[in-house]
Amino acid sequence: YYQQKLSSWGYSPTIQGFSAGSGENILVEIPGLVHPGRKVILCGHYDAIPGGIAAAPAADDDGSGTAAVLEAARVLAGLQFENTIVLALWDEEEQGKLGSIHYAGVAAANDDTIVGVVNMDAIAYDGNGDGLMRIHTKAVANSIAIKDTALLVNTAYGLGANIAINNPGAQYSDHASFWAESFGAILVIEDFDNDPNPYYHTPNDRVQYLDVPYYEQLAKLSMGTLAHLALPFSG
Repeated sequence: YYQQKLSSWGYSPTIQGFSAGSGENILVEIPGLVHPGRKVILCGHYDAIPGGIAAAPAADDDGSGTAAVLEAARVLAGLQFENTIVLALWDEEEQGKLGSIHYAGVAAANDDTIVGVVNMDAIAYDGNGDGLMRIHTKAVANSIAIKDTALLVNTAYGLGANIAINNPGAQYSDHASFWAESFGAILVIEDFDNDPNPYYHTPNDRVQYLDVPYYEQLAKLSMGTLAHLALPFSG
């Protein structure tokens, strides 16, 4: 499905296999016109808790993040940037961040230049209606500066997001795979600390429990941060 949607907008998605072929990251690149070797990554994980009684439809964790990556692909189609944009859908996050660990490890081994990573994991649940979201950052590479870019985007475009900063941030999602390889990254997430989704990792993680305006706000913040890091090309 993801490959078909990405292809419908003119992209040529590639599959990065890992875990002896059982894992499949789905990747799209929009080549930068000035600095093609400098990559900015927007990502989410498309796997869910597998099998058994706890099988989850994963609307929030992380259907919300992956749908936002798809929306970014749709709105960015045909636009030009100075740096290369990578839209990434990770596999096997729920089994230990395996997909992003593989990608980050390969990138480090190849001496890739990653300008920044914006990871979206569970960005659509606001049970108490306070609008609070969190950005997780850490003093690794330029991660603090990426957080500052997100705050700038929130102000510059009047998004009005109610943002709390976790520094040092948690290690429980794919951004941490990039920290481990000394790349700058942030996590954009709902208020998982104090207002966690009660349907997390359950069969009831469904669209009906999502707060769509809140979700839209977090997705716009993430996409805007990506665009600022990628630098729109003015010719």
